[in-house]
Amino acid sequence: MTWIAKQPKILLFNGPDTDSNGLRDILARHTELTSVRSADELFRKLVRDEFDAFLCDWNVSEGKWREVCQQVMSKVPEMPVIAVCRTAGEQEWVEALKAGCFDILGAPYEESSVLSILEHAFASHEGVLSHRRVA
Repeated sequence: MTWIAKQPKILLFNGPDTDSNGLRDILARHTELTSVRSADELFRKLVRDEFDAFLCDWNVSEGKWREVCQQVMSKVPEMPVIAVCRTAGEQEWVEALKAGCFDILGAPYEESSVLSILEHAFASHEGVLSHRRVA
């Protein structure tokens, strides 16, 4: 995986009761990863720093993933949002897309699929931004 210009900054929200260690390990090897465990911490980080993508665990215990994702999208509409669901299937994928997410990551977290989804999110996002600048 080759990133253009810089290592992407990823913000991962995984609640205190969720386990995404495999995903966190993959992200830590290829990105500048910031992991948060509460909504308060999440929104403080969004105010203080810029990120290239936001990943939200489906099972965050403080509230529903959909609400968190939509709040993030309203605060930073240009940032790709990706849902993370250990048991992702077709129904969860459709639900994530309906919620406005770019995609969904499901277990088992394989390096090639995680990096492929991120690369596609960044490329699609850059294409949208370039189109807006031209229009």
